[in-house]
Amino acid sequence: MRVQGRNPQLDGLRAFAIALVLVAHTLRFGTGPANSAREILGEIGVNVFFVLSGFLITTLLIQERTRTGKLNLKDFYARRFRRIFPAYYAYLAVMALLASLGVVAIGWPELLADAFYLRDYNVHTSSWLGHTWSLAVETQFYLLWPATILFLGNARARSVAIAAIALTPLVRIATYFLIPSQRDLISIALHTRIDTLMFGCATALLIEHGIPAWLEKALQRVKPAWCLLILALCVGASAVLRGGFQYVAGMTIEGAAVSLLLLGVIERPQMAVARLLSSGPATWVGRISYSLYLWQQPFLFPMSDSIIARFPLNVLCALGAAVLSYYLVERTFFRAKPVTVSV
Repeated sequence: MRVQGRNPQLDGLRAFAIALVLVAHTLRFGTGPANSAREILGEIGVNVFFVLSGFLITTLLIQERTRTGKLNLKDFYARRFRRIFPAYYAYLAVMALLASLGVVAIGWPELLADAFYLRDYNVHTSSWLGHTWSLAVETQFYLLWPATILFLGNARARSVAIAAIALTPLVRIATYFLIPSQRDLISIALHTRIDTLMFGCATALLIEHGIPAWLEKALQRVKPAWCLLILALCVGASAVLRGGFQYVAGMTIEGAAVSLLLLGVIERPQMAVARLLSSGPATWVGRISYSLYLWQQPFLFPMSDSIIARFPLNVLCALGAAVLSYYLVERTFFRAKPVTVSV
């Protein structure tokens, strides 16, 4: 596996992920299967982000070790911090200012928890900042996973990733039945969501020296369009069975489907789904997806009935805020080198 240039399909997958989140937060339903399906749609969008993060971070670590013979964690964290901190803390600063002016209702303990990326272990969330749980999960993953690869090596790290994929559903089940007070954490905490990130990590480590024969056969049988169908079926199953399906099997099926989708569009860029993901609009949305994820929340999932929280103005406002955040903040502090993953 080599990393160079740029792979537009990866940006397109980010666009797909943020689109699912936007749709889930824009739709309005009462209680019932329709609302459960809406919530799972957003969860799948986050799962796509998680698989991508695990895959790309692991790919970059493998590449660095192959190129230099070692891992420089200081440089890795410096790059990660420039990538995620400026836009994140700019968003928090704006929310803190609005809270101090009485425009939004956010408690200072909540802001403090978010400042230290601890939202995933704080169940008392407001909708203004509730989405930051996934950013907390990813940041905690960034702190733990590079050290795992550094000290254990690629082969053992792969075993750790596969073990986490197998064991995390059991952790979710055990938490539900044995620690009822922690049930609200199951869908947001690192230790109960780590398996989706590990799908991306395991995928990168499995194809380190090329795609294994068994995985190649799976890619031939399960086309990208089939992966999308599997994700749609997971939405339907979760709408009916709710957490029982999602905690036991849903997240695992979704992680596997997203991993196969990722490899499928990389290995066969000529396929229709890959071409769609590589289109200009999709790749542009993918590039601003981090800022768009940050700024969609106050407009699409608000605690007010203001005019800017109504469709379609809310979508336009979220997009405008994301564009400002991307070009004024993200690109000011971090200009990522284009990345291509060739299998």
